[in-house]
Amino acid sequence: MLSVPTLPKNTAKTDTASIVRKIFGGRRQIHLHTNDFSAEFSTRVKKSPEGTMTNTIELTVNESARLISDAGDRTLLDVLRDELRLKGPKYGCGKAQCGACTVLVDGLPARACVLRATRVIGRNITTLEGLADPSSGELSPVQQGFLEREGAQCGYCLNGMVMIATALLSANASPTRDDIRNALRHNLCRCGSHLEIIASVERAAELMRERQHG
Repeated sequence: MLSVPTLPKNTAKTDTASIVRKIFGGRRQIHLHTNDFSAEFSTRVKKSPEGTMTNTIELTVNESARLISDAGDRTLLDVLRDELRLKGPKYGCGKAQCGACTVLVDGLPARACVLRATRVIGRNITTLEGLADPSSGELSPVQQGFLEREGAQCGYCLNGMVMIATALLSANASPTRDDIRNALRHNLCRCGSHLEIIASVERAAELMRERQHG
């Protein structure tokens, strides 16, 4: 079974390259966290009323157990968007290269467009919709930061930027601009809103610290 690395908890003194390796592990590791989850995860097979066998799996999405019927070889992105109607993750390139489909799996970024749904049984999946406070509806610091600093233009890349920034700030609460650039370097923004995106993550870090200190 694949062992998912634990991100460091220290902040200002955390080595930037180490954080990036933990989150991405380089190009190859992006696919490791998406396409190569252990095949040892078992699917739940149930009998339909007609007596035929139906491949049904249970996924934990945004802290809720969700049953997915006929999972087969479907990608996580397909299941999230078409069956669970979670439209935060977007279909961009379909090859794990642009980042629009990014979700968090056990707190780490994963490209949902190439990750088979059956590979994340037993894992905690978080989408853009799961970042806000479920009881009050208050936006997460990252969501609020992007709102305040207008970090989106067309908005198509926004999901991936927000999810990567969330993973980054969970590992390093006080990132430098270089930290932010490095963390987002594999996510594409075709509108060229890079300065606003970086400012949004910086604001998110400020908001996170403010909330932590009351």
